[in-house]
This record gives sequence, structure tokens and C-alpha cells, in this order.
Amino acid sequence: MSSGFPYFVQLCGQLALDEFAGAKGFKSKGTVNTQHLLKGLEKLVQYEPELDTLYHSIVGENKERETVLKALANMTPQRIKRSEIFNHCENIGIRNPKNIITYLLSYRLKGDENYDRILSSIGKDYLQFSDVIFKLFIRMKNEICK
Repeated sequence: MSSGFPYFVQLCGQLALDEFAGAKGFKSKGTVNTQHLLKGLEKLVQYEPELDTLYHSIVGENKERETVLKALANMTPQRIKRSEIFNHCENIGIRNPKNIITYLLSYRLKGDENYDRILSSIGKDYLQFSDVIFKLFIRMKNEICK
């Protein structure tokens, strides 16, 4: 889940602990478990306004764009092979993933050309999220908010 980012390990621990304390009280003894973590992650995904706003500004009402963005976020290597995403899109019935990928490659954080793009092209064969935290947010959102 943390994809090599210690911050996410700390964040997940804090979310689970906060959920436990909210449910049992700060002075209670007990075990923090997976359910506490899942509820904490669910709250994070629901209440992280900046990342959620970015997510919704990218996908808008376009279900195919949302599907491709989620598929990209769920691919485990940091560098995503274009041919793999195109094959995946073809298998799930998305007719023209090239246009969606082009859109995602042109989309900038905060919509300003002074900001990084959300997705970068590495040579002609690979794609990579510019902000790995945003990629993890999409992945968690996808898992938790089904």
C-alpha cells in the first residue's frame, strides 16, 4: 500500500489509531486492527479535498477517462508500459484509449502551466504518474469507495 513511501506507513498508522481512539476513547486499552485502518482510510479518501478535487476535475463526467485513470493507478510498477494499458483498455471495451492518455498527459496539477503534469511520458514506451501520492490516492479511492 505504501509503495515505498514511509509517510504513508505513518499516515496509515495514525488513521487507524485515530479511528480506534474515536471508537473506544483515548484512554482505552485494546488492539488497533485492520477494521480501524480501513475506516480511517475511508475517511481520508472521503475528506481529502485537494486530491479529491483534482481527481474529479480530471475525470469530470467521463466514465472512460475515470476507468483509464483508475487502471493506470492500479498498475504496480512506477513506470507503466503503454502497450499494457492499451491492451487492458481494449480488454475492458474502451475504444480509443489513445485520446484519453493524450488528455491525461496534457493535464496539469492545478490547471496551471507552471505546475507539473499528472502523468509523464518516459520515452515512447512508458508512462509514469508525476505525483505518486496522487496515484496512491486514486488506488485507495478505487478500493475503498466501490
